[in-house]
Amino acid sequence: MKRPVAVILFCLFLGLTGCGPSRAEKDQVLQVLQLRAQALNSRDLKLYLKVVSPDYSDRGKHFQELRDSLNAGFKIYDSVSYRSEAQQVKIDGKQAEVRGKYRLKVVIRGKEMVLDGKEHLKLVKGADGWKITAGL
Repeated sequence: MKRPVAVILFCLFLGLTGCGPSRAEKDQVLQVLQLRAQALNSRDLKLYLKVVSPDYSDRGKHFQELRDSLNAGFKIYDSVSYRSEAQQVKIDGKQAEVRGKYRLKVVIRGKEMVLDGKEHLKLVKGADGWKITAGL
């Protein structure tokens, strides 16, 4: 009777100590999101696209459409202020999901618009690191 209890406790121990993603891996994902925020706030399309996968696809929008819409938006915004919070990172192998809240303020022709919302981003890890594949 003692043996099954020991096996269960050992499996629980393994599950709690070494089977999940490392802190460093989560930090790499969060760093991608920080670069995205920096790119938004500075309206830097080139930097923004560095964190987006060429295979990006979300709700019928692919990489090219995303690039074109960002380019158009960055041209008409007088300023952009993006801030995220409460980001929860879930990693499963080479795929990650991030859920959180954000506040986006844009000024267009002197008029400020504020958007508060939730976002759900999907990322994939490739040879050149983590890239956003959906959710923008």
